[in-house]
Amino acid sequence: MNCRNSLPKAVHPLSMLNKLSLAIAAVAMLAVASKAHATPDWHLGQEVGIVSGFCDPGANLGMVARVGYYGEIEPRTGDNPNSAVVIKVTAACASVTAVPSFRLPPQVRRDTSLLIECYIVRTNGMREALQSNGVCSQVPVPNTWNLPNVFGWAALEPGESLEVYMPIEYIAAGNAVFMAEVRHSIDQNLPLFPNVPFTVRYDAHFQNYASTNLGRGRGSRWGSWDGQRVDISFALYNNFVGGNLAIEYGSTPNLGLDLGTTPVPNGFQYYPNITASLTGLGDNTVYYWRPKFTLANGTTFYGQIQTFRTPAYLLRPFPYCPPGYLCAI
Repeated sequence: MNCRNSLPKAVHPLSMLNKLSLAIAAVAMLAVASKAHATPDWHLGQEVGIVSGFCDPGANLGMVARVGYYGEIEPRTGDNPNSAVVIKVTAACASVTAVPSFRLPPQVRRDTSLLIECYIVRTNGMREALQSNGVCSQVPVPNTWNLPNVFGWAALEPGESLEVYMPIEYIAAGNAVFMAEVRHSIDQNLPLFPNVPFTVRYDAHFQNYASTNLGRGRGSRWGSWDGQRVDISFALYNNFVGGNLAIEYGSTPNLGLDLGTTPVPNGFQYYPNITASLTGLGDNTVYYWRPKFTLANGTTFYGQIQTFRTPAYLLRPFPYCPPGYLCAI
């Protein structure tokens, strides 16, 4: 039996045969998408210094050190495009070998997908990559003090500065402090501890939206036609916070329907492949959908509204013949 429509097609109600099939592949990923937040800028802590006996009277700081970070003044979990922490050490009035060590708070970790960079700022203000009179490395460098997270050091002449940049990502909310331990040749036993406090705000977001497998439903050979089927997918960056995930959808931008909720564990930063199936949809119809993630305190984060159009079919599979159709054997 073939079914051919000779009247306006009947659209299946969206409440029919809607199924949520969330397949959450739990993989802790690092890369995070850019989001439209405040304009990023440098935020610097106070300089700390050490006296040198080689300095002229009135200019007794032989070396100064400072820590700063680039991004929003209150960064958000998931931020990392162009986010970095920097240690700057300046030989104020004496030659010095400076060995800075990063001390990252638990809310932050190094973004290993990007390179650490080291620069020398000359007395004329020229800034150039560190190539001689020091080391710049992508792995921690052995040192006399057995300091961790030493990725660059340099021998500086008076007036020169060493800058070491570490790309970072924010993985947890809360108050935190960027700190460095700087060892030096002026006094082997007197380290400097420059620091800068900051606050990380929580944020969750979505990316990598897709709508695939647009076509007929999966009714059995002798079963009924179950309407159009579309598979949707996306990635959720929940940043180690649990909550409930839902998908809203509808045939207008107002949405109005949802596929129910599924719990999301708090053990991962990133769920890269969440999929859901929409069935019981009408032919040749534009649908709108978006995911949303709700925390235990009720705070909700919404994804961007996505759209797809179902195909237009003239023939219906045997043996289903809905009202308004003329069916012939």
